[in-house]
Amino acid sequence: MWLCECGEIPQDYCVHHIDGDYNHNSIDNFALMLASEHEKLHTDNYTEHQWKKIKEGLDNNRDKATEWHKSDAGREWHSKKAKRQMENRKYREYVCQVCGKVYTSRSIGAPKFCSNNCKSQWRRLSGVDNEERICPICGTKFIINKYSKKIFCSRKCIAKNRRNS
Repeated sequence: MWLCECGEIPQDYCVHHIDGDYNHNSIDNFALMLASEHEKLHTDNYTEHQWKKIKEGLDNNRDKATEWHKSDAGREWHSKKAKRQMENRKYREYVCQVCGKVYTSRSIGAPKFCSNNCKSQWRRLSGVDNEERICPICGTKFIINKYSKKIFCSRKCIAKNRRNS
């Protein structure tokens, strides 16, 4: 009815039945509303029974939706959607938190580093990857980056290990 009488419905809008009767489809019973306002108008007036039915419907479909999203078709859909979103993202300027260099990125979120080198340097300096180890020669506890291959606390213990070998 709306399309015939008034034309296209603008994006983010929907047609609302003013009197709440979905069977009363005359043009004077229609109002154009933002979809978000329309949804809020109706959900504020839902009864407990209506909310229960909605929850049951969602619960029944959740497993099916999960299954579809894990399928080849679902993965392909997500891949295409992500590519479209990245193509449409605008480049923004950011300042690297390590070196202070200004760089551009269209990453989602706020990137902190201009390169993987700066990111690695920040991780080393902040100690986020540190762990405690125990020297097998002297039993001293020492802090070291978890990616380090060192197993001894000092050069002295390394030398003792060589002499004992």
